[in-house]
Amino acid sequence: MANNLAAFNSEAWSERLVTKLDQINVMLPLVNRNWEGDLRQNKTVWVRTAGNISMGSYSRGATISYQDLTPTKESFTVSDGEYFAFEVDDLDKAQSDVNAMDVYMKRAVVAMNNTVEAKLLSAYSSAGVALGAPTAGTGASLTAVISGGAVTSVTINSGGSGYTTAPVIQFVGGTGNGATATCTVSGGAINTVTITAGGNNYTVAPYVVLTTASALTLTTSTGTTVTNTDIYPQFVQARSILSKANVPATTGSRWAIVDPDTTGLLLQDTEHFVRAGELGDKVVQYGLVGGEEVARTAAEAPGFVGMVAGFAVYETPHVPRSGGNKYLLFGDNEAISYAAQITEIEALRLQTTFANAVRGLLLHDVFVAAENSKRLVSLLCTQ
Repeated sequence: MANNLAAFNSEAWSERLVTKLDQINVMLPLVNRNWEGDLRQNKTVWVRTAGNISMGSYSRGATISYQDLTPTKESFTVSDGEYFAFEVDDLDKAQSDVNAMDVYMKRAVVAMNNTVEAKLLSAYSSAGVALGAPTAGTGASLTAVISGGAVTSVTINSGGSGYTTAPVIQFVGGTGNGATATCTVSGGAINTVTITAGGNNYTVAPYVVLTTASALTLTTSTGTTVTNTDIYPQFVQARSILSKANVPATTGSRWAIVDPDTTGLLLQDTEHFVRAGELGDKVVQYGLVGGEEVARTAAEAPGFVGMVAGFAVYETPHVPRSGGNKYLLFGDNEAISYAAQITEIEALRLQTTFANAVRGLLLHDVFVAAENSKRLVSLLCTQ
């Protein structure tokens, strides 16, 4: 009969904790905090955008007409308050072999950072152009007509063919913003366009972009074959939209936020995607990602995976999602404004029990001006 010495077996609790796999937050270096100073002691700051100046024809002796100036104002209100709070009892402190207060204080900071990331990514909903799957039809050509600073109609140069459902009409660029329209199709062609909002401040007519509200299932190019569902054409289209909206194309200033699956498609596209590894020599030599005044040190560019079509690409598994779909985001640092009015973390001794507590308050918000919405493009994709 074998001895059973289990009562003598010793056990130990390791003081070393398993490292948590925290998300990589990429957005904070990619936004601006232009209005944060104005919001230090104010709930709301009014942000103003100058109107446009139009040119007129002049001939000798002609009477000059003076233009009415129409700046616009928008409110940036900070109202989203969130908090954390936890306590550690004196008995737990005395009988624990780890400093629970320090451990969970670090977890609280992570939670706060993740909250900021989610807030910034929510700005996708303010994108001036929201792209979906390509339209079923082709060949339609539409031209916006402006009058009095607004889009008043859309001329159908060609109705195209093969349109089984009405595409979504979006206006890109021009000098104003806010115009919207719908269309109908008949016999596979676009036959009517109805202006639902004329917008304002248009002295130059916007371009018309046709898309759908359906999610796109992304693919990747194989060899020299490129289809309209491949990832590279989506970057090209986003680049074209931003350029038509006069968004500066300074090297490194435009960014794209993608998820790991999309990164996987990009990595397979060796024809167009410049991987971060291939940029390694520059990063090591200069310690910079981007170029000129938008250059950032490699440590300030978490999630950076490479460049394609003029976009610095950042990866996060936490792209915005809706139902079974996800949103990829394209823009630049002037598009999204962020302000944290209160970031308070304090330790206190509880009165009703023998315990120390820590609590934190975050009062923050995000703002995309109507003009700056033209700096953002979102792309609706399947998971």
